[in-house]
Amino acid sequence: PSTTRRLETRVSRSRRRRQGTLDRPQRPTFGTLHQKTLAYFTPVDNPPNRQPDYKSAAGWFWNVNDESVIRASADWSNQGRTIDRAGNWWVLEPEYYDRQKMQQRARNRGNDAAAATDPLILTGQCRYQDLTFYETFRIDFGNFYVATRASYEACERPVEPPHFRSPSGSEYWETDEGRAVIRCSDHWSNSCGLIATCWWTYDWEHHVPRRRLTGKCRYEDFSINGRRFLEVFFSHSGHAKSTNKRSNSIKGRYMGRSSGGVGRKM
Repeated sequence: PSTTRRLETRVSRSRRRRQGTLDRPQRPTFGTLHQKTLAYFTPVDNPPNRQPDYKSAAGWFWNVNDESVIRASADWSNQGRTIDRAGNWWVLEPEYYDRQKMQQRARNRGNDAAAATDPLILTGQCRYQDLTFYETFRIDFGNFYVATRASYEACERPVEPPHFRSPSGSEYWETDEGRAVIRCSDHWSNSCGLIATCWWTYDWEHHVPRRRLTGKCRYEDFSINGRRFLEVFFSHSGHAKSTNKRSNSIKGRYMGRSSGGVGRKM
C-alpha cells in the first residue's frame, strides 16, 4: 500500500508539473500573474510616473506595494481573445473600454492612415487577491449561471423545493453534495439558442421543444466563455470567488435577464 501511495503521489506531481500548477501559490503575485490568469481591471487615468517594473509584448506593468498591478496596453480581452500565448483573460471595465474605443473612432473618422497607426493604450489596475489562476477556478452554484456552456443529462425532478427559481420559472437544485446542479425548465439551447449568457443543451435523445424537462450536470463538466464571464460576473463581484454565501442579487439579475445583448430568460 505504501508503494502504491508513493506511485500515485509521483504521478500526481508529474501531472501537476506538466500543467504548470506544481507549488504554485494560491493567489497570483507580480511574478506569476501572467501564468494563465483571469482578471478584471478597473480604469486608471494615468500610469505611475516611473519606469515600469516589467515590459513585454503584453504591455507595461507596475507593481504597486505588492498589493496590486497596473497594466498599460492596447491589448485587452474585451476584444474577445486571450492575452498573448499564455492564455490570460484580462478584461478592462467594459463601459470605459467601449467609450474610449468610440472616442478613438471619432478622432480617426475619415483618416484611414491615422486609424491604422493609432493604437489605443489604456491603463487598468487589479489587486492580486482578485486575480485567479484559470486552472484553479471552480464552477459552483454561485457562478454556474454566468456565461457557461454545459450539456445536461436527463434525470428525475427532485421532490424538495428548488434552491432557486428564476423569473421565467426555471427551477434549480444543488445536488451530489455540492458537486452538481439540476435544472427543470421548458427552454433549452437545443431549440431556443442562447439562454441569458449561457449555452445549455439538454440530452438530444430526450429533448422535446417547449416541454418542461429536468436535467443534471456536474460542475466539473461546465466550461466558461472567458471574456463574457469576466465582463458579467467580475464586474459585479470584483473577483472570481464563489457567491454561495452571498445574496441572490447577482443571480437574480442575470438568471432573469432577457435583454442587453444576451439571450432569453433562464
